Amino acid sequence: MQSPLQHLLTEISGRVNPSECTTIATAAAEAARHCLEVPSFADVAAVLLATNVQVCAADEEHVLSCKQRGTAAFGRAQYKQAAQLFSEATRYCDELSSTDYGAVLAARLYCNRALCLTKMQPPRLQEALQDSSAAIACDPTFPKAWYRRACAARALGTVAGPVVLQDARRALQLLQQAAQDTSAAAALVAELEAEQEASEGASTAGGTGSGTSNRHSAAAPAAAALAATAAGSASANGYAATGKLSEGALVPAGADSAAALRLLLQAAGQQLAVAESEEAGRGLVAAASLAAGQDVAQDQPFAHALTKEGRRQVCATCMARLADVAAPFYCRHCPMPSYCSAACRAADPYHQPGGAECGRPWAALLPAEALAALRLARRMAALGERHPAAQQVAALGTHFQELDPSDAAQLAALAAVTHATWQRAVLESAAARAAAGQLPGGGAAHAGSAAGEEAGEEAEEALLSCVTVEAVLSALCRFQINGLAVVPSQRRGSEDRLALALYPVASLMNHSCLPNVAVRFEGSKLIVRTVEAVPAGQPLLHCYGPQAGEMTTPQRQRLLRAQYYFTCRCRACSPAPVQLESPAAAGLKCPSFGGSDGSAGRCAGAVQPPCSVAAGVLHRYQLSAGTGACTACGARLVMDRWQEQQLPELQAAAEAQAAAVAALAQQDRQQQQAGPAAGAAVQQAIRTLRQCLRQRQQHLHPHNLLLGSTHDALAHAWHLAGNHEAAAQHLRHSLAILAHSYPPASTAVAFQQRQLAETLRLAAAAASAATAAAAEAFLCEARQADEAAEAVLQLHFGPEARDR
Repeated sequence: MQSPLQHLLTEISGRVNPSECTTIATAAAEAARHCLEVPSFADVAAVLLATNVQVCAADEEHVLSCKQRGTAAFGRAQYKQAAQLFSEATRYCDELSSTDYGAVLAARLYCNRALCLTKMQPPRLQEALQDSSAAIACDPTFPKAWYRRACAARALGTVAGPVVLQDARRALQLLQQAAQDTSAAAALVAELEAEQEASEGASTAGGTGSGTSNRHSAAAPAAAALAATAAGSASANGYAATGKLSEGALVPAGADSAAALRLLLQAAGQQLAVAESEEAGRGLVAAASLAAGQDVAQDQPFAHALTKEGRRQVCATCMARLADVAAPFYCRHCPMPSYCSAACRAADPYHQPGGAECGRPWAALLPAEALAALRLARRMAALGERHPAAQQVAALGTHFQELDPSDAAQLAALAAVTHATWQRAVLESAAARAAAGQLPGGGAAHAGSAAGEEAGEEAEEALLSCVTVEAVLSALCRFQINGLAVVPSQRRGSEDRLALALYPVASLMNHSCLPNVAVRFEGSKLIVRTVEAVPAGQPLLHCYGPQAGEMTTPQRQRLLRAQYYFTCRCRACSPAPVQLESPAAAGLKCPSFGGSDGSAGRCAGAVQPPCSVAAGVLHRYQLSAGTGACTACGARLVMDRWQEQQLPELQAAAEAQAAAVAALAQQDRQQQQAGPAAGAAVQQAIRTLRQCLRQRQQHLHPHNLLLGSTHDALAHAWHLAGNHEAAAQHLRHSLAILAHSYPPASTAVAFQQRQLAETLRLAAAAASAATAAAAEAFLCEARQADEAAEAVLQLHFGPEARDR
């Protein structure tokens, strides 16, 4: 059943005349006109722009509940749990509210979390310092915030003593004014004053000059550091938005595109150049000979948008893992974006508290590619044509005229809905601020940050006339061709993508199904690393999609033609005496193959049916029609047997495996102890998967990748059941299938070897004393698998590969 948004897009695209979509301008204009005419647009827009959606808006009741439970957890000395509950409370607390549930409550929550962080083992003092500063920014009259910051800074030891003393004295002053207990603050002030006197005495005795002079020289940078912690640093954990290049980095007026490229390449890496070729066009090449295993370039996204999975896992600005963050931050007005620090919250180039993306679900409900395209159009308009990254992005092709007419109409409809929704969101947020009659901060406590937010919102309003539907549609097309899926380093599948991003320099790399470079992501930063030696002047080639081994050559070429509009002629796709891959990876057994043991005398060739086959039946992806003949002996598939027996059984196996895998995933999510219910569910999954394996072994070629996926699923199930030896056996089978299909030095094989090594170590640990020899054999095999994986992963990811 279609969602209301999908139904709206279908309705709009159905009114766009594909024959008239000859240019982006005409398609965008027609879709925009019909968007406003379609009655259902108002209903969908009302949902997309609602300000009272539970997970998108502040929730006072939830805040108080989390605060109460956090206080109780702190009383039980469960400091980590208490910090998590206070974090959840800050997420749904509206710091901009003028009620008692606004900045004053937020200050208490930050302060409580700071105390939890100082009591953790080991203490998280830097985060506690950051939280204390956030509390002071919310409520400068809150004495505990000044006291907590003084304590954290003193323990951290990186802030000058005079600045710490200043915070302690401020806490004492506020406590005295409020007639509250001053004993702890007074004791801290006395200790800090004694330490300062001792320090000044030592400085004077050592002949270093005036103690006062030293005090001021040390206090100035320390005070600036605390101020930066409170307000948020623009660098945001190393993240530097591409749009914040210095004015000197702008392309001189009248300069050609080569000048923009030179500026970009200078920032990305000194070993890069751009060259033109008749076959591949413009592309990135090695400026000098490059050795294998060398980081040669880095790039930051020009525009990006997190996926649904990414919003749960990474910082909205720098894409650092939130699982590694003890004290995350959130928008000061809504719970939607998550940040690893106050610095990243301040540096977010898109989400402004009270702005168009704030508190409204449209930014999460629209497809990630739509939000990314809108942000790309906004950045292009804001930076102007003289910015080198904007100039490079503008030069990227859209291939709009090569789109299927129905696809062009769909993209135009998506651009129209996205643009109209954003436009209404900007106008509504501006009207809300005008009605409030004040800056978003609502008072002196937020004067600095409120001014920045107001400037950001006014800048977005100024873009209304510059960002057109045509610009959004152009950006959608550019993302389709040049966008990259940001994925976790330990997984490489598109289903694990955390964000969609467009990288100006990386977009210059051309494609190969057998690439000579790999890309990895450290947060939002993309790093290009050679996986083999590249002579000077040779192109740097990475893979746009599935590499050799994951798909057959015809599959890859069809996908590349459909999405990127070129026919791949890389070394993995070009005719060669020895093929790099076997059709067995997606094939059935030869009709003359009489058994499943592959014994001598039986044909080891593979066959693909002379008809299209749905995804999951013979391969992970849908297969187009094959020849119906064995690749080795030419024996033809018996169509009656295929249609009446093989196809139904393979379809049933695909459905059964999908259900079993979903059941196992649920067990993982619930993280239950091995009880009767969990044990029964896992055992049922094992029985289902074993039956699936028997069915697939009967029909699929022994090297078919789907057999490997079934072995993987069984390994997972046996792992949950606690039988690590059985899990290892299935991983061995899966590894053998991968090694047959994928090229040497493949990360797919290396990750599987690492998984096998981990499972073998578990099997060794579970072995009894009577099977010490077996345990040692497991450990020996694990070491061998680890060494093989480490060599490949270091080649692709560098010395940090062990952490991936």
